[in-house]
Amino acid sequence: TKDPTPWFYDAILKQTTNRPIQALHNMQKAIELNDNRAVYRSKQLLDDDLAARSSSVARIYNDLGFGQRALLEGWRAVSNNRTDYSGHRLLADSYSALPSHELARTSELLQSQLLQPNNITPIQPHLGERNLAILPGSGPTGAGFNEFNPLFSKNGFSLQTSGVIGSLDTYGDEVVHSGIWDKFSYSLGQFHHQTNGFRPNNKIDQNIYNAFIQGSPSEGLNIQAEYRHRDVTHGDLFYYGDLSQFSPKLTRHVNTDTYRIGMTINPTTNSNILTSVTFLDHSDNVLNIVEGFNQYQKTQRGTLGEVQYNFKSDIYSLSMGGGGYAVDNGTLFKFGSFSLPRNFNTNYENFYLYNFINYPKDVTVTLGLSLDSIHNALVGSYNRTQINPKFGLLWQMDKSTTLRFAALRTLSRGLWVDSTIEPIQVAGFNQFFDSWPVTGAWRYGVGIDHKFSKSILVGAEVSKRDVVQPITNLPEFTVFLDKWEEKFLRGYFYWAINDYLAANLEYQYDAVSNGGFSWYKNHIIPFSLRFFDHEYGFNASATITYVNQNALSPSSYTASDSSFGLLDLAMSYRLPNRLGVIKMQLKNALDKKFNFVGQNIAGQRSDRFEETPLFVPDRTFFVNFTLSF
Repeated sequence: TKDPTPWFYDAILKQTTNRPIQALHNMQKAIELNDNRAVYRSKQLLDDDLAARSSSVARIYNDLGFGQRALLEGWRAVSNNRTDYSGHRLLADSYSALPSHELARTSELLQSQLLQPNNITPIQPHLGERNLAILPGSGPTGAGFNEFNPLFSKNGFSLQTSGVIGSLDTYGDEVVHSGIWDKFSYSLGQFHHQTNGFRPNNKIDQNIYNAFIQGSPSEGLNIQAEYRHRDVTHGDLFYYGDLSQFSPKLTRHVNTDTYRIGMTINPTTNSNILTSVTFLDHSDNVLNIVEGFNQYQKTQRGTLGEVQYNFKSDIYSLSMGGGGYAVDNGTLFKFGSFSLPRNFNTNYENFYLYNFINYPKDVTVTLGLSLDSIHNALVGSYNRTQINPKFGLLWQMDKSTTLRFAALRTLSRGLWVDSTIEPIQVAGFNQFFDSWPVTGAWRYGVGIDHKFSKSILVGAEVSKRDVVQPITNLPEFTVFLDKWEEKFLRGYFYWAINDYLAANLEYQYDAVSNGGFSWYKNHIIPFSLRFFDHEYGFNASATITYVNQNALSPSSYTASDSSFGLLDLAMSYRLPNRLGVIKMQLKNALDKKFNFVGQNIAGQRSDRFEETPLFVPDRTFFVNFTLSF
């Protein structure tokens, strides 16, 4: 048959019965046949079909461990239809596994929520929060929670639970109850995670709660409201390049409440208007940072608002919008008996216009411009207005090859909660990273992805960020500008060997320097082999990772070179009737000890007091489970 529909649904069936490689081949066939429906559907609806199929194949790629390819399909989905909520949700799930993409993850989730119809898809509490500082695999929930949802929405209720228990006194759970009844849906969630960490004073204990309701009182109108609460207590979570270096008494308490209301209006079949307003109440208290630095306290209370208009036609679409916030800030620095209190207001406004031109049909050109203006955004007076051009090219050169290019400029907004509905990526290159407030950056990148066959996929991406970061001198509260350079290189080779085996080989390079200092150069090469048992629902994987880091310690300013290899093992079992998954993981199975400088360089690249570890120098064992009712 030349109809893509049966291939599409058969792929979903195979994915849920633990046959992801066969599901991949069927979904690729569905995408290949997509344009055969041109007789029955308009070009715009064909783009919607393609967006849905791209999102589905990306989830299959995630099952196979083909993470970079999953991102490519997510970018394609959003490129084909900016208002496709499933594409944005897919990107939110995929970004959760990438370092430095936490703002991108929370923003994609926000856009997905605003665009989604009433449905029973659960809102995982942890997905909407940044700076979780959880080692990959040690959290109670992985991405793709919604794979256990029914294919078609109908009135009813859902309960999904997950948990983790393991080494380092690690415990966690996430429970989400959701329901839909005609034009009303809701989701209630709770998340908890705690661990003692791999060294003294490396513990973290955090809780997240959220309540989300959504209703469609009339056709073309969708209204939603959400409340989120998060409290975190942790010790020293920085990674200095020496296991013996840490702050033994540092303690941090974070408490955040956010209240958000949103509305989506669809005045025509090819346009919509998104509105989001958030009320923020945040406090951050850090004690005993280093000897003599007794306390750093920060509060942020205010309102954030955004509005966006989207239009789509056969060959042209646009996203136009703007927003701003007004926030009251308070800071307190204590050095011994000497205190430096400071209260100030932060005001921010922005406007943007993104044009997406699909001409010729295999090319999507992004032409955008944003204007950002911040007043008194730092301790002390520091004002900045910046014009940010955006250019991107996504070219499907043939059925097997995709070329991407981007050049763009950004200005960070500098709030604890600063998720946005502005487009997050340009031609697959993320715009927004964690950084100090009012940090400006240019990013340039080029990438290519190629499919040698339906089973062999390769690709590479290189990019660079030129960053201008404002630093506040104390106690004068004067500001000077610090320049950083960040380089990234990614390459991958993915192979679906047969119906049971899949292999992936990746190469990752990161380099960060500023002021004549080369802070680190990372070479990371993971190789994984995955086995899928169709009959009994078992999966198994083994991953060998080689790491080489040349780094400068942020505390002693001494250079070091660290090379080591890690072995990670995992096995999982899919419960019958799509009830859930049970997974066992053994990380750093050979108990390799090593030193490693963290990507935040002990708070020098952002105002965060935590960072998510890439690796842990201890053998750890975790049991994770997800159950769906």
